Amino acid sequence: MFRRFCFSVVALLLSSTIASAQVKLEPKYPEGAKSVVHRDTTSKQTLTLAGMDIDTKSQPSLWRRLRSASGPLTGH
Repeated sequence: MFRRFCFSVVALLLSSTIASAQVKLEPKYPEGAKSVVHRDTTSKQTLTLAGMDIDTKSQPSLWRRLRSASGPLTGH
């Protein structure tokens, strides 16, 4: 009885790993959907050169408007 149980558990585990498939997950948007992406980043650095500290700071901002394609992408 115990052997059958162990055998069935091993068979179940082996079949689940063999049967697993690779799935590619991609976001899907309705045709003509629009969105706006806004990203802010802040960077602070200190450069030590010849014993002197030089501080620099950067705050770039990115705005991007996106619209889904009305057909298949052609790579252009």
